[in-house]
Parts: sequence; structure tokens; C-alpha cells
Amino acid sequence: MSIEIGRVETLFRYPVKSMGGETPDHIDLLLEGMAGDRSWALRDEALGGITGAKRFPDLMGFSSRLLDPDSSGGEGVAEITFPDGRRLLSSDPAVAESISDVLGEAVTLWPLVPAEQADHYRRGAPVHEDMETELALFSAERRMNPCRTCRSFRLRSLSLLHRQEPTSMLFPST
Repeated sequence: MSIEIGRVETLFRYPVKSMGGETPDHIDLLLEGMAGDRSWALRDEALGGITGAKRFPDLMGFSSRLLDPDSSGGEGVAEITFPDGRRLLSSDPAVAESISDVLGEAVTLWPLVPAEQADHYRRGAPVHEDMETELALFSAERRMNPCRTCRSFRLRSLSLLHRQEPTSMLFPST
């Protein structure tokens, strides 16, 4: 016996970490998750480590989509749309420099690397040696300089479920 508790109404995939994503018609699910989701990320070349919108909130003004989703879980080619509407491919040699120009810091675009290469994913060095100063600077920066190019709010969920009935009807108390 099966009970329908809802249906998937919308799928979200974010090919580049911390950038807006896409709503594909279908997805391939792998043991590691959704094929093509966060298959690209930016590395902070000044501090080291993979970075995102916490350090560079202007990333939320970018969006990305996969041009050739790879059902094997490979990264595929992402098309990145800049806040000014310009588009570059992840394979374009100028893409990292162009993103760096918008962010004002040197970053490089990296495909997803195997989990065995854990050092690649380690957090980069702090901006300041003292943790309290680091947190104060981060907080002040966000208050004074929120994302200047954000156009929309991105949900973290990968899918939106539409429930057919209230949960209490599906799991009655006994």
C-alpha cells in the first residue's frame, strides 16, 4: 500500500555554488545527490579554500545553468550570467578573471573534485588573525555593504513539495 503525501512541484539545481540556479524539467539522482548540483565552485585565491556568498554576497547576483548535464555526475559546462547580463561559459579562459573583476578579489572557478581530496574543501585562512575582530569586520561589512546586485531570494531546498493533505491526516495518533 502506498500513501501519497505530496508531489514534487519544482526542482532547483545550482550548478555553481552560491549563484542563482535553474529549474530543470528532470534530474538524475546519483548516490552523491542531484547530478550537476553545485558541480562548480569558486576558490578564494587570497585566503585559499572554496568560498561563497558569505564572503562575497555579490555572487547572489549571478546565475548559472548547465548546458549539457552529465548523468554520470561529471560537472558538465555551466553558463554563468553576470549581474550586468553578460554570459560566459565555465570553459571560457576569461571566466575567473571576469568574476574576480565583479567581486574585487581574485577567485578561480573549479569543478567538483573527489571527496578524497579533502584539502581542496578546507576553509581558507581568516581575513584577520583575531577571531573576534574577524567576526566584527564580517558583521560590519554586511551591514554597510549588503549584496548590491541581488535581484531575488534563493531557497536552499532542491525541490518544492506540494502536500495533498495535512500531515495530521496522514499520521493519526493512536
